[in-house]
Amino acid sequence: MNIASPLVNLALEISGCSYIVHVNGGLVSMNLTGTGANETNPINHWLRSGLNELNIQIYRCPEARGRPDTTSIKASVTLGDNREPDAEPTTALTLVYSAAADEQSDPFRGSSRSGQFDSSDGYRSSSTGDLLVDPPQSTQLTGRASLVQSLTRTFSMDLPFPEWAFFTGETVRQWWEYRDDADEKPTYDQIVAAYEKLHDLLARREVTAFLNACEERSREIDLAYYKKAGSTRERLKTLLESAINDPSVELIDVVLKPDETPWRYTVGTTGKVIGLSLGRMASPILRFEMTDDTPFSLIFPVFFRKEGGRFIVTR
Repeated sequence: MNIASPLVNLALEISGCSYIVHVNGGLVSMNLTGTGANETNPINHWLRSGLNELNIQIYRCPEARGRPDTTSIKASVTLGDNREPDAEPTTALTLVYSAAADEQSDPFRGSSRSGQFDSSDGYRSSSTGDLLVDPPQSTQLTGRASLVQSLTRTFSMDLPFPEWAFFTGETVRQWWEYRDDADEKPTYDQIVAAYEKLHDLLARREVTAFLNACEERSREIDLAYYKKAGSTRERLKTLLESAINDPSVELIDVVLKPDETPWRYTVGTTGKVIGLSLGRMASPILRFEMTDDTPFSLIFPVFFRKEGGRFIVTR
């Protein structure tokens, strides 16, 4: 990679479907409302030097059977330079999918080529190139996920990052690998308990203890985005103290009432990044909401990795 401090983003143009997007099992974007997306997300903190995986899960509604499938997806991995934030980023690879093309047995028509490419020469083909891109793959999931189609594209590139801690975490089953909700419940309860511990720290206004619990996340975010050591922790401290001391917002409960919809199990595609979320767009469950029912909240996303039976905040 000829950029000393690359900024890698994932640009998404999605329509006609509900979806979840992961990079190396880290949740990048989720929308199960079917309204699509046109957005760009930073992904340095999900990447490693070497092999990486982009995965898009398409969720199809049973009620849509018999109607034309208008699913259209374009996911572009782009590279910019942290030293030149206003410069136009370069597209390294794309994953393009359309249901119409799938019906013609050419689902990925329009995707960038697979092969080996040189980032210092406009990503032209080169036998000595530093970017390797594999062909896109499509898999129909089974069991509880029989309505989910999984699109994957792997690629290798040189990046100036250490291997993030979540890559070496224990593997937890994904939601569709459980037989049913009862089979999933023991793991679900363990994750709820991990969130409860963090929630209790906020409820007791123990900001320093909360920051300590998030130290791995803060340290790795600093490294991923070339920040001064301690910057992410200090920013998180400011946000937490502001929310805790604001009488117009209140911390919502993690433990749900019996009649409330359960948190959504959001373990990533590799089983290494573990979490729960709220609703159909994966809103974080650690949040402060307005006391007057105004639809506004201060959210604190938290994802875990598992090590030695413990859940450690990793993102």
